Amino acid sequence: LRREGKIRAVGASVKGANVTGDTVELCRRYIESGVVDVLMVIYSIFRQGMVAVFDEASKAGTGIVARTVLEDGGLTGKYAPGDSFGHPDDPRGRWSAESLSSILEQAQELKTWAIAPPCEDLAQVAIRVALDEACISNVVLGARTPEQARRGIRTASLPPLPPEIGRRLVAEFRGRDTEFNTG
Repeated sequence: LRREGKIRAVGASVKGANVTGDTVELCRRYIESGVVDVLMVIYSIFRQGMVAVFDEASKAGTGIVARTVLEDGGLTGKYAPGDSFGHPDDPRGRWSAESLSSILEQAQELKTWAIAPPCEDLAQVAIRVALDEACISNVVLGARTPEQARRGIRTASLPPLPPEIGRRLVAEFRGRDTEFNTG
């Protein structure tokens, strides 16, 4: 279809709620195929495992779009351990109560040291973490209100995080994806 001029690009959303070695390998196959122009992958402060394919994607000219940047609201900082999300369609139901509590505890801890100008809150930090990765061209945010959408757009125009904050987020969380996966 691309050769026929019917489409300009091919994208693949890497399915699943978890970042695993299999997910990374699937992305490598997509990149090596030369068919996929852009990959949409899970990438957040807590789940940085897809960074393993960023150099390969960049060299191959494959774009990266990050999803789950806010970890279904867990990285907004507005929820506390013990908060419940009882609606059956709520995506936070994928985590066990213990895992969700751990995510919310760690998000509260992040609020004590990761928020620094130019960011005013944890959600902005989480968005900047993704956008500060050279290979990530865009993020998908699940805004529920027009103000959340506007705030996400404004965050994209902020300068990068202070280098010391970025380094600490990598040092503390890179390689810990399985702790934050849902299964």
